[in-house]
Amino acid sequence: MPAVNVIKRDKSTEAFQPQKIVNTCVKAGLKPELALKVAEEVSTKVYANIPTHEIKRFVIKEMERHEPDAAKKYKAYEKSKKIVVRNSYI
Repeated sequence: MPAVNVIKRDKSTEAFQPQKIVNTCVKAGLKPELALKVAEEVSTKVYANIPTHEIKRFVIKEMERHEPDAAKKYKAYEKSKKIVVRNSYI
């Protein structure tokens, strides 16, 4: 797969790194083998200059297919990050 850039929330860009998906999935409770499978499946959907929120949506969809409880945990974690970010600007 050729190098694909990702647009982060702050509008900066970086190369797409499937290992980040693996790490996130493992932290959410997936076994490493399943986390790797999720990362591989998401990697097939990534396109040039994809926003990170779109990658997260793909990750959640794949996690829900394989491990619904881990997907719930991941969504709760993402929601808590948004609350912290919003409160930091007050």
